[in-house]
Amino acid sequence: WLEIHNFGEAAVRLEGLTIADRGDDPHPLGDLVIDAGEYLVLWADDEVNSGPHHLPFKLSSGGDIVGL
Repeated sequence: WLEIHNFGEAAVRLEGLTIADRGDDPHPLGDLVIDAGEYLVLWADDEVNSGPHHLPFKLSSGGDIVGL
């Protein structure tokens, strides 16, 4: 999983942002919002049918690159 922390004092909309592993095939984050001071957990489990917090890729146990 990945955690994104909003250190700010206002909510942050992720609309227009994408996330990808190794820069390939960016996945739009849609209308997700991180409230002020909160964390967003995204699951890199290649199970997008499980909901908007699940990403269409898996991370390698030996290390991987993620781009936002």
